[in-house]
Amino acid sequence: MKLKTATIDGFRGAPAPVELRLAGKSLCVLAENGHGKTTIVDALEFWSVGDVQHYHREGYQLDCVINVDSEAAIVRCETTSHPPLTRTLSNGVVSSLQPMGPVAVGATLPPPLPVLRHRTMAEFMDRSPGNKKKVLLELFGLEELGEFRSTLRTARSAADREDRDAKNRVQGEVAAFNLLRRGREELALAEALRQEAKLVQPIGSESDLLALKLDSEPVRAEPDRPMLVADLARTLEASVDEATEAWNAAVRDREIVVAQSVSALIAAGDRALDDWTEDTCPLCQQPKDRNELLAELRRRAGELRDSENRFAVLLQGLDNYRGRLDSLLSAIERLQAASPPEGWPEPDKLEGARSTLREHLSALAGAREKRAACPASPTPHLPDLALLEETARRGAEGGHATRALADLVRLQETLRRLRETERRAEAAASVAKAMAAVMDIADAEIRNAIEAVLKRIGGVAADFYGRLVANPVYSDIELEYRSEHAGGIEFSLLFDGRHRVSPPQRILSESQLNAMGLALFLSRIKVEPQHWRTIVLDDVVNSFDANHRVGLARLLGEEFGDWQVLLLTHDRVFATLARKLLTTGWRFTEIAAWTPHGGPVLVEGGPREQLRARLAEGRSAIELGGFARVALEQGLSLPLEKLGLEIRHDPLSRYSAYDYLQALRRGLRERTSALANLPVLARMEAASYLVVLLRDVGDTRTGTLT
Repeated sequence: MKLKTATIDGFRGAPAPVELRLAGKSLCVLAENGHGKTTIVDALEFWSVGDVQHYHREGYQLDCVINVDSEAAIVRCETTSHPPLTRTLSNGVVSSLQPMGPVAVGATLPPPLPVLRHRTMAEFMDRSPGNKKKVLLELFGLEELGEFRSTLRTARSAADREDRDAKNRVQGEVAAFNLLRRGREELALAEALRQEAKLVQPIGSESDLLALKLDSEPVRAEPDRPMLVADLARTLEASVDEATEAWNAAVRDREIVVAQSVSALIAAGDRALDDWTEDTCPLCQQPKDRNELLAELRRRAGELRDSENRFAVLLQGLDNYRGRLDSLLSAIERLQAASPPEGWPEPDKLEGARSTLREHLSALAGAREKRAACPASPTPHLPDLALLEETARRGAEGGHATRALADLVRLQETLRRLRETERRAEAAASVAKAMAAVMDIADAEIRNAIEAVLKRIGGVAADFYGRLVANPVYSDIELEYRSEHAGGIEFSLLFDGRHRVSPPQRILSESQLNAMGLALFLSRIKVEPQHWRTIVLDDVVNSFDANHRVGLARLLGEEFGDWQVLLLTHDRVFATLARKLLTTGWRFTEIAAWTPHGGPVLVEGGPREQLRARLAEGRSAIELGGFARVALEQGLSLPLEKLGLEIRHDPLSRYSAYDYLQALRRGLRERTSALANLPVLARMEAASYLVVLLRDVGDTRTGTLT
């Protein structure tokens, strides 16, 4: 399938209709920058897919493609397999492809048109191996594999986090259990408590302890009031504030507070890097090895370890203090729930103490959460401690069994909670392991798919590159799959027959790198089945050396003779060369001018054909001067291209006929060619029609014909 016609109206730099009559033939369009090449390429991309991708990358909305003097952008194309199809952008809405006239039921619309821009090549070559892999998957219609892997990666990261969290919870439960055991073996402790609580069933194993029924009627029996008073005395004595003063000093210490904030930031960064697989910094997007980022985070975290440990001790002390106050509050509430006593302690004093403690505990929780200073410890309005101790002494004799039973209950519940946490941790670890295995399978499948693609196109891409860059120093070009991180692809080559080099940026110039990107694109078009037999190449020789341009023209003629190639360039030298080398099935046109109201002005034929036509029309010398200048420059530039002779570098390619003549004579002399002394060249240099006027513009020399 090829393009027959393309009409652009109201799109970017085309306020008036611009028509390309292609008739399935290849077309080379020469135009200076700003004359409308990008308008044509963007319009074809918009017609093909209903979007212009690089507008999103640059942050614009699609309606920017509508010409400032137009209300809508309209692009209409006819293919060899379809009637004219129109796509319109108006009021921010993109239409589907609309046929002119009736169309067969179930007829398929054209797939995306293959378009390659110079910027696409350069950006592809600058990408990391992982991003090159992503682009390659998209080129070959395998992007669903990448999306599937991304979903798996998210699931695996979640499973890994749950695994880590579960292990941390186990460590916390182990610490709580060890604190409760106080250094004793749990079964020995449990048996001792069982005997002290006067329970019948012996405890000889962990299952005995977990199966022990401690919620029977004797256990639920309410302890007598002296025992409750004893508990109150003991908890009141233990509820000494030994933590808030040190805590308050720490949260007012800026160094500790900053260290905590930095530690939290580092921890968040460490977690974020689990999901970040590229060799760039996730913040600035600059190249940075992921392992180096992790190492830097962990080194900095190590520097803050002492501060974290100090704060952790203070945090534990504050939690212990809160635990003692919780015990005191519980003791007061248990005493309140008992039958009203005769005499002390009075119910109103117990209620006042309970209310004060609740408020203080709430304030402590808020201070802990916000890392703020704790309020001063309140003094519960209770009788003198000595009086409570006396009451406790009287009730102590009958309270040993109850206390042992309570300790046994706590031991049993802590052990049960520990074992349940361990079971969940095992399940989380199993899920994480399974996700890692699935991820490995997915990576293997993606690798197989990529390697199959590379096997299909690798040899062709290497052959195309060798024909674009005819340099024996660089050989054995290959596309390789790399397994590091999430996997990726990268070019490698043999340098001077001795060194395998990858990435190629280590030794290749920008021109050679872009030739690699072009070789990959063309090999994919050549090898993979295509609905289109049309490709669009937009200024792809922007940074090409002279010999690479010759290689591209020959490659297009030899390998894509049966294709329709739309070749747009601002390089007059390359356009002249293409005109000489690409003869069969090609048309050549030039955008001679651009106006705000009319847009691009296309003219057929090269400068010499246009000059002949105007001479035949009897145009004046003033009108013919520009065409004569361009024709002369074209005639002098062609030998440079064919012989591969160098000309001074000008980033804007502003070369005069004098520049070409000087470069030609210098190159012939360097090659000791007898042609360097041709009389015609000397006469041209001395002729009055070839005079160079020099104007100083910074470091740039411009030549003007008079």
